[in-house]
This record gives sequence, C-alpha cells and structure tokens, in this order.
Amino acid sequence: MCSVLNRRMLEGILTVVCPGVVCLLIGLVVYGVPAFYWRTPSFQFIMTGFLVGALVLIAQRLSLVQFVGAVVLITVAMIMGTGSSSLRLIPRVVVLMSVLACAVLVNVKVLPRVPQVRVIGKHLVWAVVFILAHFLVGVILLIIFRPENVTPHLLVYAKLAVLTGIGLGIGFKAQQWLVFMLNKGTSRGSVASDGG
Repeated sequence: MCSVLNRRMLEGILTVVCPGVVCLLIGLVVYGVPAFYWRTPSFQFIMTGFLVGALVLIAQRLSLVQFVGAVVLITVAMIMGTGSSSLRLIPRVVVLMSVLACAVLVNVKVLPRVPQVRVIGKHLVWAVVFILAHFLVGVILLIIFRPENVTPHLLVYAKLAVLTGIGLGIGFKAQQWLVFMLNKGTSRGSVASDGG
C-alpha cells in the first residue's frame, strides 16, 4: 500500500516537474537568463510549464467542480501576487487561466476518447492544443488592449505559443516515459521479492 502511495505521489510530482523543466530549458536556450525575469514575455516558459503541469494533475485526480474551484483559487492567488504593479495584469491572468484551463480539460477529459489521437500521437496533439490555446490568449489580449501595431505582438505570441506548446508536449512525453520506467522497475522489484 505504501509503495503504491509513493508511486502515485512520484507520478504527480513528475506531472508538474517534467513540463515545467522542459519549458524552462527551452526558455533558457531561446531567451537566455531573461526567461527568469517575471516581467518579460519569456517568463511564460517557466510559469506556463509548471502551471499547466499542476492543472493537468488536478484535472486527472479531482472532479470537474473541484478543478474549476482550483482554477479560480490559482487565478485569485496569481492576481494577488501581482500586487498593485499593474491593473493591466488582471485581465491577462484571467484570460490566460481561462484558456489554459479549457486546454487542459480538452487534453485530459476529451482527447483520450478520440481514437484518432492515438494514431497521430497523444503528445503531439497535446502540443498542438496548447499552441492554439497560447495563440488564442495572445489574440484575446490584443483585442482587449488594442495596440497600435498588431503585427509584432502577434509574432511574439506566435513564437511563445509554438515554443511553449512544443515544451509541454515534450515534457508530458518525458513524464509518461519516466512513469513507465518507474512502473517497470517497481514490477521487477515486486517479482524479485515474490520469488525470493
């Protein structure tokens, strides 16, 4: 029983850490140290990787109502965390969390029931869904804030969307592989202990 709990806890940790670390690495390769500065667009790599990992874990383990409650709490915490730095951050956080929550629900609850996803590849589809979700966030924010020159902003959002989506796809694939290796090692250990 204890080993099952430990394995489940480790799987949960990997669900959050793997996409977060992969997105962080992509952010560092593409943007360098500014990926760690929370006021830069490149900080989305770190934030989104770990945030989406946490949302996936919550969606996998809790009911829909609990998931929505967790999203609301995280959104409020993120808004409170911004403090009085800028009122413009509030709609950004709300839009980001709403779209990411929907993308996570599509990936966790809807796509597993679609047979074509297995043919194409689950993590490739996940990456595409997150790319589209991130780009949608950018478009919505551009509509809200209406900058004078839209093209550079669209290009920034497109680049962030593609890189973050790829990072999440690779991160969740890495998580799946590590969980498989963990389960393979655990089953070997249990067979050895049963035989001895």
